Amino acid sequence: MPMDETKLNWKIRRRLAEREMLQRDLASGIGVSESYISRLMRGTIPQGHDLKRRVAEHLEMEIHEAFPS
Repeated sequence: MPMDETKLNWKIRRRLAEREMLQRDLASGIGVSESYISRLMRGTIPQGHDLKRRVAEHLEMEIHEAFPS
């Protein structure tokens, strides 16, 4: 089931803003393209556990905070 785009977008965007980061900074930090992060935040690609973990760790969040159910 796809992630609720609004929840995901809000949580990650808020954290990026708090840390004064851009999507490209997150992408670079976890080793993916900026377009991949954009698609992730729009909910158009599946989110594997490894990707969720990497995003959460890079943003210093718990997985359940970054990717609410």
